[in-house]
Amino acid sequence: MRAGGILAVGVVAAVLSVAAAAAPPVGSDKGSNRPPGTLTSDQKAIWMSEWVPCWRVKLSTLSSKLHIPVKSGVTPQQAAARLAERAVDLLYNTPEETQAAADGCRNGILWRFYHPDA
Repeated sequence: MRAGGILAVGVVAAVLSVAAAAAPPVGSDKGSNRPPGTLTSDQKAIWMSEWVPCWRVKLSTLSSKLHIPVKSGVTPQQAAARLAERAVDLLYNTPEETQAAADGCRNGILWRFYHPDA
C-alpha cells in the first residue's frame, strides 16, 4: 500500500512538472506592434485600427474610462484582455472581426505597458 502511495505521488509530480514546462512563463506576453501573419488583410487593418488607440492611452486611464477596475493581483495580461474586450464590444459585425480587434487592442495596451519609450 505504501509503495502505491509513493508511486501515485511520483506520477502526480511528473505530470505537474511536464505541465509547468509546457506552459509559457507568467508575464511572457508583452504585446506586439505587428499583427499576426495568420490574419487576412481586412483583419490586419482592424487589428491595427484598434492597436493604435489602445496604445496611446495608459492602462490606468483606459481602466477608468471603461469602468473596469484593475485591482492588485491582476496581471497586466489579464487587465489588458478585459479592457480590450470591453473597448471593442459591439463595434464589429462578426466574431472574427471582434476577435481581431480585441487582440489588436490587447497588444496595444501591453505594448505601451512594457515599452513606454517606444
